[in-house]
Amino acid sequence: ATEAASPVTIYPNPAADRVYVDLGALAGAVTVEVHDGLGRKLATRHFSGGGIVHLTARELGHGVNWITILTHGVSYASRKVIFGSQ
Repeated sequence: ATEAASPVTIYPNPAADRVYVDLGALAGAVTVEVHDGLGRKLATRHFSGGGIVHLTARELGHGVNWITILTHGVSYASRKVIFGSQ
């Protein structure tokens, strides 16, 4: 997959119990992958179209995670998210 500048916003960061992913104007099938600090895949979620979606503590666990957005053969740059802060 080709890597591109991300039109996606992820907030809040650091997060306590939920992270919002604003997919912006991305259209069609969108995949959100979450990896932990060691590169292990924690979750894969599939969405249709843009809008705002959320990921919870159950999906992410605590600590440093990397969220990557994939769509139409393009991998948008991973974002580091610190999860489980107060």
